Amino acid sequence: MNKVKIQGYISQDNDRALKKYLAAYPKKSKSSVIEAALAEFFTNTTDADVLYRRLDRQQRAVGKVARDLEVFQEAFAVFVRLWFAHTPRIGESERDGAQTYAAQRYAQFCEYVGKQLAGGHTFVDDIAEDVPLATGAGGEGEAYGE
Repeated sequence: MNKVKIQGYISQDNDRALKKYLAAYPKKSKSSVIEAALAEFFTNTTDADVLYRRLDRQQRAVGKVARDLEVFQEAFAVFVRLWFAHTPRIGESERDGAQTYAAQRYAQFCEYVGKQLAGGHTFVDDIAEDVPLATGAGGEGEAYGE
């Protein structure tokens, strides 16, 4: 890329600010900072434009988190409905054994969840990204025979 040498004057305040910036980012050159500033000036990119782009990215990230939370809420609700529907009552004589067995199963569950998270795979990964979530009543649980 051909470059043209220019000379100009800046205020002492801007010079101090430039030196402070370059001290914080030693891999950047004075020329690269001035080049970027001029490019921003000529493309009419303002701080507000940059802020809006960042806010837009944050909004998309928050939307993804909200979608993931909605997936977990529905999955949990379906699990609880099925669990209540298919778990028989336990007699008083079997209660101690059932509690011991439940504690063992819970430990296995926690270990499995830990392995899934350590492997980078989550439940939300199994849900298609492009499937919009339906909100409101109607049709919930029909696939499970309710």
